[in-house]
Amino acid sequence: MATAAVLTENSRQGFEVEKPPCIGLEAELSRNPRRGWGHVYDQTASDLAVYVRNDPVNLADPDGKFYTCIYDVSFAPGRLYIDRDCFGYDFGGGWFGDDRGDTGSDDPEPDPAPTPCPFSAATLLSYMLTTPAYVEGKCVPAGSRDLATLGNAEAIMEDAVDANVDPRLMVAIAFVESKWGGTKGSQSALNAFGILNDDGKLRNYSQSGGWERGIDVAVDSVRNRMDEGLTTVAGLYSGKKGAYCVGNGCNAKAVEKQFTAQGGNAKDLTSPCYRDKDKYYLKKPH
Repeated sequence: MATAAVLTENSRQGFEVEKPPCIGLEAELSRNPRRGWGHVYDQTASDLAVYVRNDPVNLADPDGKFYTCIYDVSFAPGRLYIDRDCFGYDFGGGWFGDDRGDTGSDDPEPDPAPTPCPFSAATLLSYMLTTPAYVEGKCVPAGSRDLATLGNAEAIMEDAVDANVDPRLMVAIAFVESKWGGTKGSQSALNAFGILNDDGKLRNYSQSGGWERGIDVAVDSVRNRMDEGLTTVAGLYSGKKGAYCVGNGCNAKAVEKQFTAQGGNAKDLTSPCYRDKDKYYLKKPH
């Protein structure tokens, strides 16, 4: 479990950050932000962090992990309206409550608004940047986890959801196989998922699509094995012929730990979300 950062108030310039072991907050606080991750509001002085991108009117960060929007809320007699419009994504909105107030309308209630997916590329990225990772007892700082960029997190989210694979499973696999691109072999091959050639060597994507190609191949590999009946983490990492991980070094428990820590179910690897026609990520109805 990640140790929370300690914030000390600096009334004019933000917060001083006491960096906990092996989380590497320097990746978020640097004046030279990671590709696909930085924002002008984030480019603060060294060891200072701006709260919710300096926009506390529209954003909040209740658990200290990542910011989220503050929904617009309106009231009417016996009714509540929530406008789910955040980060440019309009998830619709609607009136909630049993009483339609004094409108006198006999119109039927509108269909309930769709529910946004409970996680996003941003939350996947936050997990990769803030979860402690070690190789041979040495910390892999966030700045050395090359898979952990917003662009790669978005590719994981898109490819996995479209294949009906839980994106959080892919994040868990990348942790076990490469500490999110933090191992030397994965960094040179741009392969965070342990994909091998027929000769058993790590497949190199440095000249053939890079990290995103590796993500695509890994998602397809997991999906194919799910279609063959390997629908649990234990099945994917059984070490048996035909599994995702073959041999004696397969660590299903480690994958399960990372997957369930994100809210995943080790016995249900399908995506809990889908993309609608406008490419918004929404939670599947029950």
